[in-house]
Amino acid sequence: MDLVAEITDLIQHIAEQHGAFIVDLGVRGTKGNRIIEIFLDTPTGITTVECSAISKEVAKEFDSRNLIDGRYHLVVSSPGADRPMKLPRQYPKHIGRMVHLTIRNGGIVETIEGKLVEATEAALIIESADHKRREINFSVIDSGNVCLPW
Repeated sequence: MDLVAEITDLIQHIAEQHGAFIVDLGVRGTKGNRIIEIFLDTPTGITTVECSAISKEVAKEFDSRNLIDGRYHLVVSSPGADRPMKLPRQYPKHIGRMVHLTIRNGGIVETIEGKLVEATEAALIIESADHKRREINFSVIDSGNVCLPW
């Protein structure tokens, strides 16, 4: 099993105990000097206090299992509004906000900007500036961001 998969398996349970879910996880650097970035979220948004508590638990697990060879720097954070939303479960908390989507449908790439009106497990409803609504299936979304400022 590779290191990212091992870390994911290890922290999945810790995150769930805090009502959080993994949005993204990255490992970079070289053996003995790794940087491990874990981005977490909750249905209502994760706080720095929650990230800190999870970070302490994760570091304790890393150390007790000798999972990371040598020194490492652990970053546990929210994805932040400037990072792309990767999972359908990230969208509901942004209902009412402006979003920017890049979709790919049949080889055609399109960008859509509008107010997020509804988010289900399968699709989003976006309202354009002229008040027209459009349903976008998650299967065609390449990336989605909250438009700043919100």
